[in-house]
Amino acid sequence: MANDLHDLTGAIARELGPPWAARPLPENEASLYAPDLHFLVVRRDPNSRDRLRIAGAAAAGLGPHWPRTGRHHITVSQQKSPERIAGEISRRLLPDYRAALAIAKTNLEIARRADTEAARALAVLARQLRGTLTGRKVHLYGPASHLTGSISLADGDITLSLRLPAPHAASLAQALGNFRATP
Repeated sequence: MANDLHDLTGAIARELGPPWAARPLPENEASLYAPDLHFLVVRRDPNSRDRLRIAGAAAAGLGPHWPRTGRHHITVSQQKSPERIAGEISRRLLPDYRAALAIAKTNLEIARRADTEAARALAVLARQLRGTLTGRKVHLYGPASHLTGSISLADGDITLSLRLPAPHAASLAQALGNFRATP
């Protein structure tokens, strides 16, 4: 039964044309994929005996950036010819899937740029505060009479965990006041 699905998926890939290819997956599934990060999972629909469920999937680290809206799956009769199934995929699935893929790629690029900017900011902080940069965290060491603590990067945001002697708190508050949102 799994071989039938794999054979059918191979025939669908040929009908979709280059650069589409097929390969078996675990759990009686198969994939249709293209080098430009297109990735579709084909399996028997658990709610129907004669239908296939074909779902667009996020590939190559795009999952966290994948839009949660849109239609990214279809069902088709497995009795249809590979040519008809490929036509259904092209007409009903790929337009929304390609739009979601473009959004995910854009979101990934935006996240990478934000991460790069945050990493640069951490490096500048480490230099200016004479801290030690390890991974995504600046450690500030010193005697109790000076600024100590850590500054870390997570999900594109910088988090401060600082200890500062009370006489210096007003100076720090004044400096941080520039970053508060205005009502």
